[in-house]
Amino acid sequence: MRPHIMAPTEDRALLPRTPSARSLVFRETATIHAGVDRVWRILVDLTRYAEWNPWLVRAEGALEPGGVVWANVVMGKRRMRAKHVVLVVEHESRLVWRDAGWSSALVYGQRARTLTPQPDGTVVLNQELMVEGPLKNVAARGFGAAMRDGLAAETLALKRQAEAAPRTAASRAIQGGIDPLL
Repeated sequence: MRPHIMAPTEDRALLPRTPSARSLVFRETATIHAGVDRVWRILVDLTRYAEWNPWLVRAEGALEPGGVVWANVVMGKRRMRAKHVVLVVEHESRLVWRDAGWSSALVYGQRARTLTPQPDGTVVLNQELMVEGPLKNVAARGFGAAMRDGLAAETLALKRQAEAAPRTAASRAIQGGIDPLL
């Protein structure tokens, strides 16, 4: 029998947590009528979040395990700048990050987005926002509705963005008043 070897501390810090009975979990699901490649491209193109995402209205950073992503988050009537550490990036399948701001020692927040291609060509998007820690109930009272509403709004917006007809260079030029044939 081989002995179990623990991963180094920094590796364990990048392992997503699994919700427990004590976790506060918000979930949203949508069936998206678009290919997984298109949904994934939209999801990981942080620079374009402002164009479609009503919850994370700006995001920038490195989408790689251990990478840092900064996002401007709409929490009800407030906008907050939030720091995240990326835990998992599985191409066209899964993106997970956790909060990494000053409050994360007292309230742990983790976002998981999973894409599951279906036989009919659609994609099922599952979003999960998990909150844990000694002050999770305080966070829920202060921001629970905003977290639930934001997750729902983002899910619907991603669905709409992915299902919209892709814009070609010619259509962008025409909308900008430029005739691409000249």
